[in-house]
Amino acid sequence: MPASPQNGAIYQIKNLSAYTVNILGGTNSISIANTVYGASTPYTIPVGAAYTFNWTGGVWYCFVTTDLGKVAGTLPIANGGTGLNTLGTAGQALVVNSGATGLTYTSVVGTQGAQGAQGSTGAQGSTGAQGAQGASGSSGGAGKSFTVTSPTLSVATTTGATTSLSVNALPYGMASGDTLNIRYWNGTTLYSQLVTLSSSAAKGATSISVSSFTPSVAYPIGTELIPISVTLAISDTPFVSPVTLITNVVGGGGGGAAGGNQTNGPGGGGAGGMWVEQAIPVGSATTMKVTLGVFGAGSPSGTGLSAGKNGGVSTLVLNGYTVTAAHGEGGYGSYQGGAPGSLTPSTYSSSQNGNGSWAAWLAGISATASPLQYQPGVGGGQGPSASGTWNSAGLNGLGLMGGGGGQGFAATTTNKGLAGSPGSYTQGGAAGVTGTGTGTGGNATNASPNTGSGGAGGGSGTGTNAGGYGGAGGSGYIILTQVA
Repeated sequence: MPASPQNGAIYQIKNLSAYTVNILGGTNSISIANTVYGASTPYTIPVGAAYTFNWTGGVWYCFVTTDLGKVAGTLPIANGGTGLNTLGTAGQALVVNSGATGLTYTSVVGTQGAQGAQGSTGAQGSTGAQGAQGASGSSGGAGKSFTVTSPTLSVATTTGATTSLSVNALPYGMASGDTLNIRYWNGTTLYSQLVTLSSSAAKGATSISVSSFTPSVAYPIGTELIPISVTLAISDTPFVSPVTLITNVVGGGGGGAAGGNQTNGPGGGGAGGMWVEQAIPVGSATTMKVTLGVFGAGSPSGTGLSAGKNGGVSTLVLNGYTVTAAHGEGGYGSYQGGAPGSLTPSTYSSSQNGNGSWAAWLAGISATASPLQYQPGVGGGQGPSASGTWNSAGLNGLGLMGGGGGQGFAATTTNKGLAGSPGSYTQGGAAGVTGTGTGTGGNATNASPNTGSGGAGGGSGTGTNAGGYGGAGGSGYIILTQVA
């Protein structure tokens, strides 16, 4: 547990492993179900269980858990329970008591049959059937999460006038007038068009109606429809009467630069998008407005140097609060990676080779304080060999939302460079290595959608042959978690 927390701090843990996990309070005590565990006394977290702790008065108090073994008391009738902590005997049924004040167990029998004709006695009625068990009460929403990602095409478009798009089941509903960016990078050209919904679409829908437009290209299956301005209903999330949401907003990653020829060298990787975290009170809000940062395209293959494109800014607006995460810059074509995301991105000089470092700072996770911001590492660049011939592998992109790896190339005309790999959530993409063979440099793969990662740089070509194209970055996304 953190050693020096502030009052009101929240610490969450979930055991996703296949084994029980022991935790210690470190220099502090832990209180669970009215039992206090000293700083050096381990407490066992069962497999699959989640705990949320709140720091106050020098102790970490557990106030939410999915561990049913630590739930105290009995569930009252008003909350869907029975108000009982014992079990009846075999054959008994749960019924309302005679005073209509609660539930009780009793043996249920049928009523006696009516008296027969004079001179004979009617047969006794049969025993009545046992009553059905009442439905279980609904569970709370604390600890539940929802990720806002971009819908994708399930059927390729044509290049004619289009008024509807076939999509994979929508992860959330959309309102008439919402706008999406249909965005596609094929290694040569970036295609990007805004489309507007002409009618609302429900969560789970597989088709959306849009104002008529003509696609610039036959967009393939899997093309992202990135939300530019979408109204998201809280009822489309798994949250139950939410009071406070922790919001994690991630900007779009920059694209990788293309490699040049042997003289100009490899392309630098793009930077990852910034990650911003903040708690927001929901209040009476029933919807929120979301914008996901678009991915930055790579730059196309060529013999000269060309930079990748910047990603886009992600934004969440809820109950009057706005959380904004900056984009990642595209990679440079002069042996260096893109700069980390910021609202006013800086530009590295040609002497810098993909800094790779990242910073994080905390100013309180609350709606009234500054948000927690994670600044991603830059994309990997290219370092010269000891002989100064620029034939070593590119530097790795580093950082929480690391950029793509840069790419080295051979000093001779007989070897071509290979592309680096895209960045990921926890680290930058790996640098490419010197390739073998002749000809055009290796092309970079695109980062996965909704990762905010930087795209990889393209490999350099041999002699005067063109370098490979840079990979696209990952589009932004938003994670929402209910804490109260």
